[in-house]
Amino acid sequence: FTLFWTGVYPEALKRLKNWERKDALVDYCEQGKRSYLIAHRLSSEQQVSYSEILKRLSDEYELCCEGLRLVRDEWERLPRSA
Repeated sequence: FTLFWTGVYPEALKRLKNWERKDALVDYCEQGKRSYLIAHRLSSEQQVSYSEILKRLSDEYELCCEGLRLVRDEWERLPRSA
């Protein structure tokens, strides 16, 4: 959830933080990194490949966000269908 929003629609999170909301103080990047790290630690021995992916998502969260921003930039350049 946080990776999608921080990567694809970061401006929406900025607007949310301006509202009088309980989650206005949440650092979405830190929360996302923390969540992936917790999921990595909770993975069982049978889920080693998934566990490593979760660890990399935690370690390289900002890079993943940047990749999602680039994807958004590209799809916004596509011609809109009528």
